[in-house]
Formats: sequence, C-alpha cells, structure tokens
Amino acid sequence: MERRRNVTSWMIVSLTISLAAFGAGLVAFGAVGAGHSDRAGLAFLAATFALGIAWFLIVIAAVFVHRWRGLELLIGAPFALCWPTLLVLFTHVAANPSIATGG
Repeated sequence: MERRRNVTSWMIVSLTISLAAFGAGLVAFGAVGAGHSDRAGLAFLAATFALGIAWFLIVIAAVFVHRWRGLELLIGAPFALCWPTLLVLFTHVAANPSIATGG
C-alpha cells in the first residue's frame, strides 16, 4: 500500500510565492509604498511576473509529484495571477479604444 504524500510543504511554498507576487504588484502599482521611482515600479512589476511564473512551475511540479493532490496548490492562483491578468486586460483595452468607449 502506497503511503499518501503530504503536500503541506508544497502548499506553504506555493502560498508564500503567490502572496509575494501579489505584494510586489501592490508596490508596483502604487498601492503600497507610493514614494518609489518609475524604475523601482518596473522592477516590482517584473518581480510580479517572475514570481507568477515561479508559482506556476511549482504547481506543475507538484502535479507531477503528487498527481491529483497537487491541484490543491491552485488555491494560490488568485494572488499569483491577479496583477498579470489585470495588466493584460488593461493593455488590451488601451490598444483597442473602441472597447473602452463601447463602440
């Protein structure tokens, strides 16, 4: 009988990285620590994307190691994917002004 593997350590790492990605996005968009330069904002924005990619790779690795139990790590998705998703949506609207005006 195979012993069930514990995903707790994977969950802790996953949530830490996803919360760090969310926090870096807050700093990048000026919600926290608004006294930084534009260069620092871009650095935090790059960190948000890098941490989101790292989170995604950890989820993929956990699914390979733990199979279905690895999907529990998706609980960090809202934090890790919030800012990249919003940035892509805002960029799409900015590139297509007819969407913003409703025409």
